Amino acid sequence: MKKLLLVLLLAPAALWAQESDREAVIETINSAYLEGITNEGDASKIDAGFHTGFNILGYNENNDRVWEFPIYYWKPAAIENAEDGSNEERGPVRFEYPLVDITGNAAIVKVEYFIGDRHVYSDYLSLYKFKDGWKIVSKIFYQHPEE
Repeated sequence: MKKLLLVLLLAPAALWAQESDREAVIETINSAYLEGITNEGDASKIDAGFHTGFNILGYNENNDRVWEFPIYYWKPAAIENAEDGSNEERGPVRFEYPLVDITGNAAIVKVEYFIGDRHVYSDYLSLYKFKDGWKIVSKIFYQHPEE
């Protein structure tokens, strides 16, 4: 009976902690990726939410090879796109989050990436929780064909 009471008392705290982490993970992605990389080209937001060891992993179907694109290449390209007006020409990007799965200090998030109504990418982001908060450490993706 004491164990059941303890579980009932601790369950709300555990759910609150999980929801708090979920909100922090989504906020990290919104700030660093949606705003920092995609819409604004804001270096401080990028630095705050991406780990320095971050890589995009892509797949080349022609030769079954996986390639890497590190943050130290992606960040300057994102800043340049914001400065030269490419982001404005493309239009604003919005994200949807159909999956957020957190276990301890590790998280995986499925991000649906839209430009207007067009579904462009399905991204799978991996994050770790460090002493200074959640950081995006890797991304794999699927690019939806244009219709």
